[in-house]
This record gives sequence, C-alpha cells and structure tokens, in this order.
Amino acid sequence: MQYIRKHIESSRAAASASESGKVTQNKLLVDNASLLRLSYGLFLITVKDGDKDNGCIIKTAVQITVSPLRIAVILNKANLTHHMVLKTGEFAVSVLTESTPFHVIEHFGFRSGKDTDKFAGYEDVRTNSGFRYLPEHSNSVICAKMTEFHDYGTHTLFIADVVQAYAISDEPSATYQYYFDHIKP
Repeated sequence: MQYIRKHIESSRAAASASESGKVTQNKLLVDNASLLRLSYGLFLITVKDGDKDNGCIIKTAVQITVSPLRIAVILNKANLTHHMVLKTGEFAVSVLTESTPFHVIEHFGFRSGKDTDKFAGYEDVRTNSGFRYLPEHSNSVICAKMTEFHDYGTHTLFIADVVQAYAISDEPSATYQYYFDHIKP
C-alpha cells in the first residue's frame, strides 16, 4: 500500500514538473538515472571481412532463445563494426572480465576502426570461426551468424544463431556499472 501511495505521489510530482518545464519525453517525465539502473554487461564484438579485423565495445548482448540457440546484440550505426556485421552477417562476442583495464576499453570503445588498426599490438588469437578475441580479458567468446536485423534509428538490433561458444575462465563478467565504479578513471 505504501508503494502505491508513493507511486501516486511520484506521478503527481512528475505531472507538476512537466508543467513547470522540466525535461519530458512523450509527455512523461524521464529520470535518466532510472534507465542507468538497467543491468548491462561489457562486451567486445569482433568481426572479420576479408583481411580486415575490427571490433568495438558494446553494453548490450543477451541470449534470447535456447532452441534455436540465439543471441541479440545492439550496435551503434556510426561504428565500422556495425557496417562490417551488416556486410558479413557474422561476428563474435567476448564477455569482458572485471580485470579488463581501461586502456582496452578505451582502445576498442573510443577509437574508430576506420583509421585505427584495433588489433595492433595484440596477440593474434582466433576462434575456430576466424574471429579475433582477447583471451586475457574475456571469460567466454560466442560466435554467431546473423539471422535478422532491425533498424532503430541510431542503432541496429542484430539477431543471430550461436555457431560456437567457448568458456575461457571463471573470472566474473564486467557489468556496465562495474566499469563505472572500478575501471573507468
């Protein structure tokens, strides 16, 4: 009952804030902090197109079905990795660990593969499907073949069948929150 009262009071406050000119979205008050409380992981998605290897950091990768074994990832359209996945239809997702240093996230997440060799200086370790990955910073790697994709403006949702998956270590997976609390300087 107390929750319901609190929710009603919150709704009234939101309506009042909306009338006073605070940021609204679709006529609802949106507290961006509420969206940051969703759970996310920290992943390195890699792709190969001919002789070109590339990869980027993403925060959204999930298993969506068991039979068929299928995952979903979301990529920003501005990333070269996005365009390469669209072209090749295949990719690998490495689940990054809590010991992943910031320089790895910075290198793969804040630089463009259009003008940077993302794997320069890294050992050439590949899955059986030919995708590069970072075994020292991953606890698993999942190789997938795209079955469909959906355009959502700035991002694309890719649905893919799992074709290979490897467990590499028992080290805990890094969450997006862990990144902000412990990895990011």
